[in-house]
Amino acid sequence: MNLLKRFALEHLTNQLSYGEACLIGGGQEKSRNHDVHYPFRAASHFKYLCTLNEPNCALLITKTEKETSVYLFKMPFDKKESLWTLGKLDLKIAEQDPLIKKALPFNTLKDYINDIAPKFKIFSNLDINPKIKTTPLNDLLGSCRMLKHDQELQNIQKAVNLSAYGHKNIMKITDPGLNEAELALAFMKEAAKHGVAEQAYPPIIAGGQRACILHYTENNQVLKSGELVLVDAGVEYNGYASDITRTFPVNGTFSPEQKQLYEVVLAVQMHAIEYCVAGQTWSTLNKMAKSLMLDKLLEIGFLSGSRSQHEKESSVSKVFYHGLGHWLGLDVHDPCPYRDEQKNEVPFQPGMVLTIEPGIYVSDTSGFDQKWHHIGIRIEDDILITESGPKVLSAHVPKTIEEIEALCQK
Repeated sequence: MNLLKRFALEHLTNQLSYGEACLIGGGQEKSRNHDVHYPFRAASHFKYLCTLNEPNCALLITKTEKETSVYLFKMPFDKKESLWTLGKLDLKIAEQDPLIKKALPFNTLKDYINDIAPKFKIFSNLDINPKIKTTPLNDLLGSCRMLKHDQELQNIQKAVNLSAYGHKNIMKITDPGLNEAELALAFMKEAAKHGVAEQAYPPIIAGGQRACILHYTENNQVLKSGELVLVDAGVEYNGYASDITRTFPVNGTFSPEQKQLYEVVLAVQMHAIEYCVAGQTWSTLNKMAKSLMLDKLLEIGFLSGSRSQHEKESSVSKVFYHGLGHWLGLDVHDPCPYRDEQKNEVPFQPGMVLTIEPGIYVSDTSGFDQKWHHIGIRIEDDILITESGPKVLSAHVPKTIEEIEALCQK
């Protein structure tokens, strides 16, 4: 029985000093309505260390000069409950994990923490006793999760691969008259064949003007010929996220204006990916991306006038109004630090995984020429930083105009 991930435990304990402890809660069931609960997913910090996916669990890791000890607190097995749900893992079975010193009933956690509190500085995401001062857990675990282990990279790549099937399937089946909800359902078809039902986040299936709403998740409108549809969706595999966005024409063919703006976004994305190398920083990459986008928008006549005036007015930010990307891992926006304790930017290092996702969004209230209205475009890929440069984990999802139109017109 192996519940704990050895690489994660080693990484965490290396960050702890003698006399420090880490208390990590796995979370509780959340009510959806009346007596219906959302499907349970353990908190990501807990999931980083442990494969157990049960509510009301916690890990306590203590480090002294003599040893590092791991205690698992969980609900005991209940025979009656097991007739209604999958049931809880027996404490004795949990103790068979060689990395767990003791598995204890969850209701003993408070007393246990009260006993050790005078001896340890405790990092925690649980409020066990308001009289006990604890240090927030996020910075410590966020730093641990920054560099991905091979096992984590395998899970991320599997999630990406299943998402790739979904994106390509949606491109093949999209036609005018389909509802966004049909595409949302079709996205998970291949993942379901592999026994995977989880998505890393609520999918965005946004046709036409709705693509200009960054977090549109209603996914319930009919798709029309002449519109683009933006699909931002990612499968979760073993708790690890993928995050891919593609934008394509509902009728299979880009209009001239759609094609021009799409080529701008694609050029910016490919340029940014090229510079995803060790030592790079997010701020530099963002500046490069917005500078190139400004050049391209002037080139196609979307913007007119002087470059310096548009820089002064931040014109690009009026149509590209989100960041260039983010960390990726157990969370779609992994809570890894962007700055260190000295407030300096964290440079890219081999083993980091991130997304690159420039976009252009021209709503009918944007003030730009009407011919560009209702065009919302985002292209997003998942990138691994390596010693030899960027590795695009989602490279097998079509994104050039030629590839997309060929697949959409099948």
